Amino acid sequence: MIEEVVQITAQGEEEALEKAYQDFQIKIDEEFDKSEIKLSLIEEKKGFLGLFGRKKVYQAFLKIVQYTEQAGEEVDGEAGEFEVKIKDEGIFLEVRQPIGAEKMVKMEMVDQILQEKEIEDVSYEKVSEGLTLDGEEVKIAPRKPELDRDAKVEIELNPDLMKAVLNYYPPLGGEDLSVRGILKKLEDKGVVAGIQEEKLKEEFSPEQKLEDFVIAVGEGPIPGEDGRIELKFDLDQKKNKVVKLSDGSVDFYNLNRIINVEQGEIIATKIPTVEGKPGQKVTGDEIPPAPVEKVELPQGENVKVSQDGLTLITEIDGQVVQRKGTLNVLEVYTVEGDVDLTTGNINFKGNVVVNGNVRDNMEIKAEGNIQVKGSVYSAKLEAEDQIIVQQGFIGRNKGLLKAEGNIIVQFIETGIIEGGGNLIVKNAIMHSKIDVEQKIIVTEKKGLIVGGEVRAAQEIEANIIGSALDTSTKVRVGVSPELRDEFKAKEQLYFKKKKKLNEVIKAIFVLKKKQNTSKLSDKKQKLLRQLTRAKYTVATDFEELLAEREELLKKLDQEKEGVIKVKNTIYPGVVITLGTNTLRINKDKTNIKYYLTDGEIKTTSLV
Repeated sequence: MIEEVVQITAQGEEEALEKAYQDFQIKIDEEFDKSEIKLSLIEEKKGFLGLFGRKKVYQAFLKIVQYTEQAGEEVDGEAGEFEVKIKDEGIFLEVRQPIGAEKMVKMEMVDQILQEKEIEDVSYEKVSEGLTLDGEEVKIAPRKPELDRDAKVEIELNPDLMKAVLNYYPPLGGEDLSVRGILKKLEDKGVVAGIQEEKLKEEFSPEQKLEDFVIAVGEGPIPGEDGRIELKFDLDQKKNKVVKLSDGSVDFYNLNRIINVEQGEIIATKIPTVEGKPGQKVTGDEIPPAPVEKVELPQGENVKVSQDGLTLITEIDGQVVQRKGTLNVLEVYTVEGDVDLTTGNINFKGNVVVNGNVRDNMEIKAEGNIQVKGSVYSAKLEAEDQIIVQQGFIGRNKGLLKAEGNIIVQFIETGIIEGGGNLIVKNAIMHSKIDVEQKIIVTEKKGLIVGGEVRAAQEIEANIIGSALDTSTKVRVGVSPELRDEFKAKEQLYFKKKKKLNEVIKAIFVLKKKQNTSKLSDKKQKLLRQLTRAKYTVATDFEELLAEREELLKKLDQEKEGVIKVKNTIYPGVVITLGTNTLRINKDKTNIKYYLTDGEIKTTSLV
């Protein structure tokens, strides 16, 4: 059934009916008569200033009942039915009359089916006669074999060849098709896999139209599993994990961050890749699964791969260090006493443990960790992993602790710190120059930061910052000024390289376009080769620069999340900086957090 409604503005019903008829003809493909349109007046408008007469608004309604070959008028109850039969001796009509009035088979219903079946030379006198009979066949047209049409099958394949759709049109006097015949048509079309034969048998009838039937469905590939490495120790213990003590305080000092192993210990296992299974298109073509990523055991120094190639085994006693994507077991160089003139400076490829102190002007360099069980004075310590000083660091404005990982120390006085990880100080930082790429945490005992300059990329947390004596103390969270300058330089170079790459691409495009229409001169061909080589070089440089720029952008974005937390008191004389915003403290504040939002430094109480 088709139902349509339109609104028409007209002077009267005749004009409205004509307009509605035109509108419905545009909207509806089915044939209908103007008399089937129903009009109702819903509004009457006056003309402008009472002139030009009145305009009327009508609602036009059209209802068209669609019929099938064996269907009667679409009304409630048992409608009349009819069937057009094609036989060798002619075309016959059989009508079965309804039970009750107003449900009879009408001439237009029969005519619609006759047109669909392309029946010619119809005797409408005989059709009229057949409409009055009940269950009797009446010949209404001669059989014309030349007009017979066999059953028709259309098979459409999706562009990805993962689905085939069937449209079946029954015969008009010609030969029909069976399920077997349809399957043969599929084979001829190249559809050989994923065929829904059982479903076709359920829904197919040779005398009924079947449209948009999904006859075949491909099977997608089953993904495999990437290989992976399972570590046999907790690498996360090298991160900022803390232990809560029985009194409720947090022990930042004893973090147990050094991973000790013995010879012959398994430190990593490789889980091999699992290959995926291919899928299949409806044409039978194989769909390969996505490639899986293979992994290799991250073998570093002093570890070996087992005979089956699946485990990493330590070759010596030592400490595990992850470096440049590999697992290494580094030897431990132990100094039983102090590092002084009697031991000389130390440069060791593994880890260094000093059971005493490190005296003035001495140097220790280690490719692993440095652990000092005493104190460090105006000495220089550099580690590729972490530095732990169980007592204090008194730098006298020239001593340096520099580590790519975390630095843990009891207290710092007039020292210089450069760290790639966190700085955890148990007691106090006094008149020192601190620069680390993650967090500064000073919350044990005094938990004091006073004097000097202190910077962390992510967060600073302390009990007390500054002093009642208004000691000048600079505290900054965010990237370093040097890094900001580096980003500006990279940004300028980035846009310069981008412009250059676009110019080269444009020049190549122009030359290739000309090459398609006419032969290039030797000079132009040489230029095209030079530009193509230049494009590769510039594109490579651009990609490297883009990666560097993105990495710097990430660091710059981190400072938006930067905070400074003061558990007890922050005093006048302290200057805090978040990003590029600076705030001078003019009066005591307690239990406060400073953070950056909308380009301004805001404060809130610590929970």
